Amino acid sequence: MTKAYLLPDDDPSSDGGRCYVTNLPPHAEAAYFYGGSFAEAYAAHGGPPTPAHVRRVVLANTRDHAALVAAGDPRPSDVPRIISTCWQSIDGLAKKLYTEGTIGQPDVDTALGLPDAERDPEARAHALAAIRAGSVPGTFEVISRDSAWKL
Repeated sequence: MTKAYLLPDDDPSSDGGRCYVTNLPPHAEAAYFYGGSFAEAYAAHGGPPTPAHVRRVVLANTRDHAALVAAGDPRPSDVPRIISTCWQSIDGLAKKLYTEGTIGQPDVDTALGLPDAERDPEARAHALAAIRAGSVPGTFEVISRDSAWKL
């Protein structure tokens, strides 16, 4: 992702306000569309939603539903766990997106507490692997050959 932005509710092309992402890799589309609906259900439910609640949200978000059907992967299995693990970071990013209208990759990196990719790619890769494995951002430390980095 390079940038996410909101169209205002009164923009005729927004259908009542939408979040758009630029430069999303094609292999990540199913996770992105399912993740958006799952996160919406998570926020409305006040925590992990029921499968029925997620289904209602996916069906209500017709663009997300169509994209999931086209991707052929309607429920990427790792999305609910990653959203639950990273909820505090996601919530902070959503607040920034709604107040500023746009967020970029540096905002995501900051929210997750990731080290700079150019300065310490090894530490960044380990941090992302720890998050994918279920560690909550802010609860672990990565030490690489080049630097000690703590989240």
